[in-house]
Amino acid sequence: MLDIDPRLDQRLRSLYAQIEEASPPSQLDHFDPESSRPRARRFNVVLATAALALVTVAVVGFAVELRAHHVGPGPSGPAVHATATPAPTPSPTLGIDAPPVVPGNPVANAAFEVPQVGGISTVTSLKGWTVVGAVELVPSGTIGQPFFGRQYLVLQSSPVAGGVSQRVKTVPGTNYQLIFTTGANPACTGSAMLNVYWNGRYVMGMQTTRATHLSPGDLGWSTDAFASALATGTTTTIGFVGAGQCGASLNDVILQPLPLPGG
Repeated sequence: MLDIDPRLDQRLRSLYAQIEEASPPSQLDHFDPESSRPRARRFNVVLATAALALVTVAVVGFAVELRAHHVGPGPSGPAVHATATPAPTPSPTLGIDAPPVVPGNPVANAAFEVPQVGGISTVTSLKGWTVVGAVELVPSGTIGQPFFGRQYLVLQSSPVAGGVSQRVKTVPGTNYQLIFTTGANPACTGSAMLNVYWNGRYVMGMQTTRATHLSPGDLGWSTDAFASALATGTTTTIGFVGAGQCGASLNDVILQPLPLPGG
C-alpha cells in the first residue's frame, strides 16, 4: 500500500471539494438551449476541455508533491524513508599467512605449529616428528618470520646436525612429490644447506646463500620439491637434516601423489 502524507491527502480532498462547489459561469444562467442549439456542441467541447485541464493540473501537482515526499533531497542530503545498511564488520587482518590446507597430505604437524612456544626453544620432540640433534623452534616476532603460520624450525649443522623425520602412509608403486619451504639460518651469516632423505636414503640437498641486501630477519624463503619419489611400501619415512656451514630453516612440508604416466 502507498504511504501518503496526511497533509497531501487533505489538500487533495480540499481541491476536489472546491471543484464540486464552484458555481457555473454566469452565462449559463440565461442559457436557452433552443435558441442556442447551433452553439451547443461548440460550448460543450469548451466546457469539457476546461474541466479536463483543471483535473490535469491537480493530478500533476499531486504527483510532484508525492515524488518530492518519497524521493527526498538529492545526493547532497539524506533520502526520506531510506534504511541504512550496516557496514560489514571487517575480518581481522593477519600478518602471517596460515599454512596451506592440502587435502590428502599425510604429513602431520606439517608447518610445525605444535607445540606453541613463546620464544626461541631447543626441542627434543615435536608432534608427529622424530627429532635428533640440534633443532630449534622459532616463533614469529622473535627473529625472522615464518613463510607460513606462526612458527618454523631451524635445523643446525653443528655441533651436532639437527634433523626431523616422519613416517607417513603411502601407496606402494606410487610416485610422490615432496614439497617443502626452506630458508637461511637467522643466527648464521654463511650459506644454509638442507639435506632431504627418502626412506633413509639421501635424495637431494638444497643450499641457500643469503643475499647481502636482505635484513637479518629476512630468511630468503623458497619452496622446493623432490619429484618422482617412488613409494615401495604402505609407509615411507621422509627426513630433513641441517648441513653445510649454517644448517637451514624449515617451515612447511607437503607430500602428494603424482599422476601415473599417461593417467
